[in-house]
Amino acid sequence: GAGVEMASSTEAENPSNAFFGIDTTQFVEQVQDATTVYSKDGLKEMHAILKEDSETGKFGAELDAGFPQAEAKLMKVLDRNFDKFELYAQRNILRIPAHVDPSGSLPEAWL
Repeated sequence: GAGVEMASSTEAENPSNAFFGIDTTQFVEQVQDATTVYSKDGLKEMHAILKEDSETGKFGAELDAGFPQAEAKLMKVLDRNFDKFELYAQRNILRIPAHVDPSGSLPEAWL
């Protein structure tokens, strides 16, 4: 997959992008994309295991019929919670206060 791109000159005006050297919004979106892929893969694997199991495999048709609904519910929950995570991350984790030097240089007095 593609990595997080370095911040462009316009994006660099955002202190967080300049400080981290990446587009922080794109970074959070890529975390969400990766989580979505892994969650869908995990659900598909669980579906396959349940169909192969001696007890639950008896309900193969029901499992197949319910899989799309289970996947839709999982995606709805992930989307809702990632919306919250994105807001939290941008406000509290990836936000660099205006008084912080985005270059990451230590003040002379500290050296």
